[in-house]
Amino acid sequence: MTSADSLEGHEVRLFPSAHISGTREAELRAAASLLAMVRAVSEFGRVFVRTAGGPAGRISCYTEVSFKLGEPPAKTIRPDGVVHAVRGKKEWSALVEVKVGDNLLDVDQVDAYHRLARQEGFDALITISNEAALPNGLPPVALDGRRLRKLPVVHLSWDRLLTEARMLSNQQDVQDIDQHWMLDEWIKYVADEESRIIEPPVLGKHWGPVLQAAKIIGLQLCRHNSLTSSSTGTRFSENWRFGCARRWAWTSSAAHRVPT
Repeated sequence: MTSADSLEGHEVRLFPSAHISGTREAELRAAASLLAMVRAVSEFGRVFVRTAGGPAGRISCYTEVSFKLGEPPAKTIRPDGVVHAVRGKKEWSALVEVKVGDNLLDVDQVDAYHRLARQEGFDALITISNEAALPNGLPPVALDGRRLRKLPVVHLSWDRLLTEARMLSNQQDVQDIDQHWMLDEWIKYVADEESRIIEPPVLGKHWGPVLQAAKIIGLQLCRHNSLTSSSTGTRFSENWRFGCARRWAWTSSAAHRVPT
């Protein structure tokens, strides 16, 4: 029998992250793995659907479904995924758009999916990227306000999803042992740099000059000194919120483990 030491580091992975050839493949794998977890891990699926406004019911997920948008000759578009939930007589469904790494949400693409969701009778559009959601939960792109009142758009960052998954895992909230293992495998996959999903925190190219200016002329003057400090401040705010979410997940799970 081979020794345990020689097997260390060679455990089977549910989501291998090696040999991802490019951004498109990374997005396809990211979308498929996420929707697989939404479908397979009951507790995680309920969190995901509830966050987007859906019911905690039986969940089905689909990827790369083609639709026709608009009047003939209609344009064929293919969202990254579809989530469908059923609880009793209530049915709910949403389109899902995914970006990974430093890829930003495209305003025209999001608008097209929003129009498609409205056209096809979906209940919501979910966007996912490494960008932080706006304070009202919307994605950081311009949206049609009138359409938005009829059909909501919910933005989730990968950091937010990873935090939710870690909390479920650390607090032992996933009851089924196999589902718990699958969720832990997904956490490893998303956190792995080779998956190309998570973008390392950056404060932008202007961070150094803004920091130096703040030291020399004072923070108040720097604060009013152009869009440079504004964009840097936005990035700082995003990373601060991500850090708070990670700390919240850690302290919540640590408190859960303290014996009473």
